[in-house]
Amino acid sequence: MCQYYHKQFDEKKITHPEWCSITEKYFKDRDMNLQILKEIATEIKLMPGIEKFLSLMREHDIKLYIVSGSIFHVIRYALGPYFSYFDGIKANQFFFNDDDKLLKIVGTAYDFEGKSEYIKMISHELRIDTYSILFVGNSLNDEYAYRSGAKTLCINPKLTDFNNKTIWHNCLERCHDLNEIFPFLNL
Repeated sequence: MCQYYHKQFDEKKITHPEWCSITEKYFKDRDMNLQILKEIATEIKLMPGIEKFLSLMREHDIKLYIVSGSIFHVIRYALGPYFSYFDGIKANQFFFNDDDKLLKIVGTAYDFEGKSEYIKMISHELRIDTYSILFVGNSLNDEYAYRSGAKTLCINPKLTDFNNKTIWHNCLERCHDLNEIFPFLNL
């Protein structure tokens, strides 16, 4: 179902808010709740090396942000104790009622084309040039990040042409440990 609506979105047959509305109705019809979302998040395995990677980033005072087409709650629960290492997270928002049942979904403005805008906002906030930012992504919704002027690194590519040097400046086709990103950081 997700692939079908993704294709509808890609072909501009539906908008991102329409896609979120369709997803919201689907989830409500199936009694989506916060507990289910937490269970989904616990199934996500973080990439090996995350603790060392995040510690080194903090040691070098490197700011970390997540801009994702995923769900904020899923990211939050999947990160667990590592959540505090991130200076900002933009993702789709799920809102729940007092019984933890899904009320509504608000899609992020920072997916697809919006990723470039988010990078520019971070650049402005931090008073640095966008080319000083390394954007790490893996899929076609990340392809727009290059428009910001940031350096781009594709890891474990899915649904994207990682050989397109306009979009992806570098690629790690099989990244097994987050620390493999270090050479691209110019520390």
